[in-house]
Formats: sequence, structure tokens, C-alpha cells
Amino acid sequence: MNWPLLFFYTQIQINFDYNQSATQSIFFINEAYYSNNSLTQNDELIIECNNTIVGATQWRGQFTDLVAMGNDGNE
Repeated sequence: MNWPLLFFYTQIQINFDYNQSATQSIFFINEAYYSNNSLTQNDELIIECNNTIVGATQWRGQFTDLVAMGNDGNE
């Protein structure tokens, strides 16, 4: 099983297309840090699996939701 990789970009705007999926995972992130610094509202969280971006959201503080699209066999 390949687990998703979570990473973020700071203070940049990222736009990309994605495919809606019937299989999804939702993560509620309580707190996040990078280099011992808390994320700010300008940071973007990106989730990747098998070198494919499967979800993204802007950091909105405690309980930020991040939806990851799964592979339901459709593109």
C-alpha cells in the first residue's frame, strides 16, 4: 500500500485541476509545523500519492480539512 505524502508551500498561490472521485479520505489537521514554525494562513497544504496530487487546501488554522481523492477506476 502506498501512503499519501503531505507537504505544503508557503505564501504562494497554487492552481491545478483534479478529478472528483467516489472514493475519498478526509483529514482534519489540528496543528502543523515546518522548521519548528507554525503554518500561517498564507500556507497551502498539498497531498500527493504515487507522484500524483490528490488534494490541496489552504491552511485555515485548527481543524483545517484536507480531502484526498482516491482511485475509483474513473478518470
